[in-house]
Amino acid sequence: MTTIDHHATSETAAVQPRSPASSEAATKSFPAVTTVILIVMGLVFAAELLLGVEPWHGVLRPGVTTLLALGGLQHPLVVDQGQWYRLFSAPLLHLDATHVLINGLVLWYAGRALEAMIGRLWFATIFILGGLAGGVASLGGNAHNVVSVGASGAIMAVLAATYVLAFHYGVGPRRSAIQSSALRLLIPSLIPLGVSFSASAIDYHAHFGGTVGGALMAAMLLAIWSKRNATPGLSFLAAAIVAVGLSATVYSAAANASTYRIYNMTHLLIPAADIPKGTPAVVAKAPDLLKQYPADPRAHLYQAVALAQAKDLAGAEQQMRLALADNDKLRLLFAPWLKVHLESYLALILTDEQRKDEAAQFAKAGCLDTSAPLHTALVKAGLCEMPKS
Repeated sequence: MTTIDHHATSETAAVQPRSPASSEAATKSFPAVTTVILIVMGLVFAAELLLGVEPWHGVLRPGVTTLLALGGLQHPLVVDQGQWYRLFSAPLLHLDATHVLINGLVLWYAGRALEAMIGRLWFATIFILGGLAGGVASLGGNAHNVVSVGASGAIMAVLAATYVLAFHYGVGPRRSAIQSSALRLLIPSLIPLGVSFSASAIDYHAHFGGTVGGALMAAMLLAIWSKRNATPGLSFLAAAIVAVGLSATVYSAAANASTYRIYNMTHLLIPAADIPKGTPAVVAKAPDLLKQYPADPRAHLYQAVALAQAKDLAGAEQQMRLALADNDKLRLLFAPWLKVHLESYLALILTDEQRKDEAAQFAKAGCLDTSAPLHTALVKAGLCEMPKS
């Protein structure tokens, strides 16, 4: 799910056998890509704390809204609203200090080995595609309200690829050592409660997705990896994948920055403790709530209820249209049912104003959702077509 050169030696290695010297050089090469990814993960986690839209708590643990604001994965946003770019930002985010520390340590341990084994370009490719595989599995397996973050899917891909690619070497201590090291980290990460005090916070779907993705990519690489070459061939293909991954990550950062402004408005919303309960409380508190929280669509709804109670239908309609004006805010900060509720209430107001054709347009979503609070009222108002018996 993320980012990032290697080799000027592949042309030479393609025409002459790999020597012990070339093997030793590969083993001792500096893990540049692993290091860059770790630095980026650290910087992004610092941003989670510094740019949080709500106070962090616990062990430097940002709030859920902060994770969403900075690009966390959630099914409705990615699948329903087409925010695919979150697949590239979520692996760089982490739940808390413990999460980023554990992932960083495992990546440093596993990443150095695989990067030395197959080169920087192919290592970056496996990390990127493994992260994507983990993200897709997370979206497919988790409940739709779950927010998923972390590089675990990409790291599982690195571990699985390391195990598979070790078959490139002949039977002996080297292969055994590489595979044993990979399995010591991989297997516990796939077993619930294997490596965590809080299994509910572990996205095992992402772990399995990354593992399968990494193993499949490694199997393909193994098929094209000549015994005479220090690293797998087709480096131009790896370079192309990395270039696309980097471009998508940059795009993701820009896209998330544009929606961050909306999420950062959460402090302008009515606190949960101040939400009025029942029509009398709504009527009594509506003017003050609208004055204090004019950016909250619910404040306009409450004012519309108060005005409707006072028979000021024109004023109520105006407030409802203001509540529905900022579609991005409704889409990002509130559950989908709120927009349905606002449209349904506006439909009822328009009906009272004898504008039934216009009202029917706003009533559509509320008529389709039989669990909507105003569904019965819409039916009674004759705004929903009843199925013929």
